[in-house]
Amino acid sequence: MRNSKLIRRCLAVLLCVLVMASFIPNTVAFAADAGSCTLRIEYLDDDRPLVGVSFRVYRAADLLPHGEYGLTGSFAGCPVELKNQMTNAEWVDAAKVLFNHVTANGILPDYSGKTDSRGILEFSGIKEGLYLIEGDVLNDGTTIYTPQVFCVVVPDRDDNGNPVYFVTVTPKYESTPTPRYGNLIVTKTVLGSAGDTNREWHFTVIITPRLNGWYGDMFFVDGVASFTLKSGQSVMASGLPAWTTYSVAEAEANQDGYVSTWSGGNGVIIADQTVTADFYNRKDLQPQFGNLVVRKTVTGSGDVTREWYFRVTLNSPLNGWFGNMFFIDGVAEFVLKHGESFAALDLPAGLTYTVEELDANYDGYVTTSTGEVGQIPANGTAEAEFFNDLTPPPGDTPPPPPSEYVPPTGDNSHLDLWLILMVVSAVGLVFTILSMRPKRKNASDSSSGSKQ
Repeated sequence: MRNSKLIRRCLAVLLCVLVMASFIPNTVAFAADAGSCTLRIEYLDDDRPLVGVSFRVYRAADLLPHGEYGLTGSFAGCPVELKNQMTNAEWVDAAKVLFNHVTANGILPDYSGKTDSRGILEFSGIKEGLYLIEGDVLNDGTTIYTPQVFCVVVPDRDDNGNPVYFVTVTPKYESTPTPRYGNLIVTKTVLGSAGDTNREWHFTVIITPRLNGWYGDMFFVDGVASFTLKSGQSVMASGLPAWTTYSVAEAEANQDGYVSTWSGGNGVIIADQTVTADFYNRKDLQPQFGNLVVRKTVTGSGDVTREWYFRVTLNSPLNGWFGNMFFIDGVAEFVLKHGESFAALDLPAGLTYTVEELDANYDGYVTTSTGEVGQIPANGTAEAEFFNDLTPPPGDTPPPPPSEYVPPTGDNSHLDLWLILMVVSAVGLVFTILSMRPKRKNASDSSSGSKQ
């Protein structure tokens, strides 16, 4: 009996010891025997290795009993909070505090290196402890990879709480597309027998978004750059973000007897390319002029009273009335009906033009044109003709109704159904009649009644 009690007491004590031991962090085992540790960094974009990226590793804290951390060396005064149980968000915040301490105090890393052709960087024979890891930004030409700073404990633990001395980490990163850039060149050329090739011409370039600072040879203030050019000179804005829009204007265009033309004065910066805005000023002792006529014709079953909208664009910022077209910065708009025409008179010879019908191919009309793009001839007339045809395709018109209406004949009622109903009614009538006949008395009953 006494032995049984003793055994029960021993079991109770052993159970208490086991329960208390379950609350002791497994980190205590690390302090007992850490051995020689290896830290392996695998830096990948899915399965693609990120090669040649530098990483720096800082030993920030010792591992203490009961899962605690003791800041060590240059990190001793860091205001970071390290607990034996921390969430992922708390570890992220701790890594940022440790990294700020590194940059503020110029702390050198304990280990450093670059990822190899497999995207792997490995450090062997390192001491146990808490490490801070930070890496460089990688720009591979298409994507910018920015790794996050993070912490890692060496050795790690497996699912059973046993120490793992070969620790592999995969740094997280933010990826953004690599910005792409292009260039803009503005050139100036003076032509003609009376052109002054030594004169300075003033230019303004406006870009969106409105950048500031030097971009190549142009200095922008809120997206605007100003400069001067002589004949044969050019200036380039380099390193402009791709898809930046631009416009170039010449202050003295079409002044002092000069005829100004240009190409590429408005556009978009193309990635990895150079776009050009070429400006020409021509002045002759005997300047020449020409005309432009725009005509409209409607064919088929089209509406000859309808108004059609047109736009004429010149490669010169002309302003004012030229014939019966009014230009604003080289653009004139007007309307024409069938059989009408508009003429721009006394335009400088050599200008190029483009004519557009703004509502072409609308409402079933088919639009064709001739001479819609061309050059103003000297002492001549350029013609642009537009045709709008409306011809319904065959089969679109419904056939006419018959001359006389013939009503349909015949009985479309359900004859079989009526026959069935008649038979059912007849049978029902027979049963009704039979049920109404009087009942006859039984013969035995009659005889018994006569004997009384």
